Amino acid sequence: MEDIGSLERHQLSAIFGNMDEEERLALENDVAEHGVKTPITLYEGKVLDGWHRLQAALKCGEDHIPIDPEEPEDPAAFVIRANALRRHLTAERRAAITLQVTEWAGPGTNQHGRVGHNDPPTNAELARKAGVSPATIKRVKRRIREGHGEALARGETTLSELAKEEREKLAMKDTVTRPLTRMERLEAETERLRVDRGTALEKMKECEQEVAALTRERARGGVNSHSLAEVGTTLQEGSGATTQGARALTHEGPDQGSLLPDYRPTPYER
Repeated sequence: MEDIGSLERHQLSAIFGNMDEEERLALENDVAEHGVKTPITLYEGKVLDGWHRLQAALKCGEDHIPIDPEEPEDPAAFVIRANALRRHLTAERRAAITLQVTEWAGPGTNQHGRVGHNDPPTNAELARKAGVSPATIKRVKRRIREGHGEALARGETTLSELAKEEREKLAMKDTVTRPLTRMERLEAETERLRVDRGTALEKMKECEQEVAALTRERARGGVNSHSLAEVGTTLQEGSGATTQGARALTHEGPDQGSLLPDYRPTPYER
C-alpha cells in the first residue's frame, strides 16, 4: 500500500482520455463496494495504468490503494496492451492511440524485432500492433497531421465526422468563393470602363472649350489657322483614342464616329 494523494497521470495514460459518465459511475460504485483490487502501474513516478481506479478511490475517500512494485521496461508496449486492446475501442481509436504512443516512444523502442533500429515502423507494423488494417493507419495518420490526433484517440471525433466536415467546407467554398470571385472581377471591369468614359468625356469637353475660344479669337483676328488646326488635331486624337471605354458603356457602334465631329479648319484670310 502507498499514499496516493500526490500521484500524477503519465502522458501515455492521458492519450487514452477519460471514461464516459456511465463507465465512471459504475467504477466508483464498484470501488465503493469492493475497493481497488487491481494494482495501478507507475512509470517514472507517474500513473501509467489505473488512473481511473485512482480517481474512483479518491472519490470514495480511500487513502491507499495497491501499486505494482515493478515498472514496465517498455511503457509504450505496456500501455497499448493494458488499454487499447483491453477497452472496447473502435479501430480508428486504437490506430490513433498506437500512433501517438509510438511517436512518444520514438524509433527503436519496439521489442519485437525493432530494438537497435532507427527506422520508424511501417504502416503494416503499426497496423499489427493496433489490431487494425494498414488502410486505417494511413487514414488516421493524415488526420493526425491535420491536428486531430488527440481528439481521435480520446473518441471526441471520428474519421467519418472529419470527412463530413471536409466535404461541407469544400461545398461552401464552391458555392460562395467562386461566384464572389467572378462578381468581383465583373465589378472591377465595370468600374474601369466607367472611369475611362469619364476621362474621355472630360478631355473632349476641354478640347471643345479650347476650340470655341480659338474660334472666337480667329473671328477677332487674334489667332492664325495653324494654332486652330493643332487644337483640332488634338480633339480628333482625343475623341478617337479615349472613346473606346465610352462606347462600351453607351453602346456606340464603331461606324458612328467619335463623340465629337472632326474639326478641319480652313485657311484664314483677312
